[in-house]
Amino acid sequence: MFLFLSVPLTNLLHEVGHVSGAKFLGIKGSQIQLGTGPKLFHFHVKETKVDVMLAYFIGAYSTNEYQGRLQEWKRGVISLSGPILNIIVVVIMTILGLTETTSLRLFILFNLWVGGVNIIPFKIKEKESDGYIFVKALVNLVKGK
Repeated sequence: MFLFLSVPLTNLLHEVGHVSGAKFLGIKGSQIQLGTGPKLFHFHVKETKVDVMLAYFIGAYSTNEYQGRLQEWKRGVISLSGPILNIIVVVIMTILGLTETTSLRLFILFNLWVGGVNIIPFKIKEKESDGYIFVKALVNLVKGK
């Protein structure tokens, strides 16, 4: 159950955080892909298209149709929005006491892990974490780039 429900829901929440950050900045045309492999189905939530792939429990990502180069500070805000939503979910569920079952506790812990790891600045080859993108944007903002 954890792999097929909690993992994809956590990934979806993380990507919804990124999309919400983009929408807050006025960026439209967002799309979320949940998983990998052939497309099973898709649906729309307002202006956001969500594709659900066959291996829906393996990763997720979001994109938008922004034309041109996005300002660094906006990239930073969007990047930070994903992990922040995961952490907000942890706080809300904990405050509401939604911890009585093992499944709920695992869901909370996985959200904490996804939010926490993604907020740490690191880069592996060409893959930059959300935290890395945010710190890079902050440094460029301070430097006046």
